[in-house]
Amino acid sequence: MLNPWNPFSPLRLLLWTLLEPARLADYRVQAGERASKIVGSWLTSSLTWLPMLIPLLGYGLGSIPGASSSGLYLAAVFVLCWLVTGFLGARASELVGFMAGALTFFVILGISFTIAAGVTPGFIAGGALSLLAIVARGLGISLGGHFASNVAGGLAGGVVTATVTLMGGGMLAGVFLAFAVPLALVLMYLLSVNLSTHLNSNIQAGRPTFISRAVLALIPLSLLVLVWLYFLGGWARLHPA
Repeated sequence: MLNPWNPFSPLRLLLWTLLEPARLADYRVQAGERASKIVGSWLTSSLTWLPMLIPLLGYGLGSIPGASSSGLYLAAVFVLCWLVTGFLGARASELVGFMAGALTFFVILGISFTIAAGVTPGFIAGGALSLLAIVARGLGISLGGHFASNVAGGLAGGVVTATVTLMGGGMLAGVFLAFAVPLALVLMYLLSVNLSTHLNSNIQAGRPTFISRAVLALIPLSLLVLVWLYFLGGWARLHPA
């Protein structure tokens, strides 16, 4: 059985969804869909907020150029956001979830400009965070509640917008951004919705697919890229001072 207060239950739910969807379908029959949504909200919250701690701690602990202790304070705030999103994920109304997603978008947009930093390592970090947030939103739509999935969508939108804006700033500037940013946001939305639809089909069919296995591999790979950039010298290797 899944327990929302057991830190391993969200991981077990992730493995069920991506590798053993038949077990998730059986669990929903036995415990009810709401029980799985409560744990799914914690899974969505973890994939949404915890990866953001890696760059913030990198800045706060001085492992990359431009370090600032403000990164540590923001990391503490994000831990609080993780707790709130996990707790309210399947409990708050759709309207509250939409408002939380919109607020998350604008807050993350400003922070992501600092993370991307206009240099190659920052772009890679932005890409990794974007992929994780898209996966989080796709899983959130299928497994979590309105609050969790909307917050994941807001974070994904903020990171994608900032990354694409900085990447295109030196290229055709305004003309490029006028098309690239909306296109990136639409692509982010479609990818997350299609992922959710695909996972729901897997759960109904009771079998995993190549796509679900690829998503499972993508999550630790993206996290490893972030750890390498911020704590194992990747930033300095790609962008020597």
